[in-house]
Amino acid sequence: MTLIRSDVVLKPETSMAASRRESRVKIDSGYSDFKWLSGKDLTRYQGKWIVVRHKRILAADQDLEKAIRKAKLPEGATPFIRRVPKEPHLALAGDGLGARALL
Repeated sequence: MTLIRSDVVLKPETSMAASRRESRVKIDSGYSDFKWLSGKDLTRYQGKWIVVRHKRILAADQDLEKAIRKAKLPEGATPFIRRVPKEPHLALAGDGLGARALL
């Protein structure tokens, strides 16, 4: 039995609290794919849609629907999908007084 802390006493976790906790896990797993992907060199995927699941690029294609089909996802799976720009974007950093390019 899982207990949750209340202002006064500890009480058994309700089914609603359990479902919220489980939904956070699903969101976090998508975020971990996003975070993993942010450090990767994606130049070979420029101009394509990529399908990512469990820190793996499953498929890539210029057409979104084709990329999803190529990924052969299991029923009910929710992948992270992103379109990689054709040209790299310029990232800027600044402190309010000026900006500089991050290369």
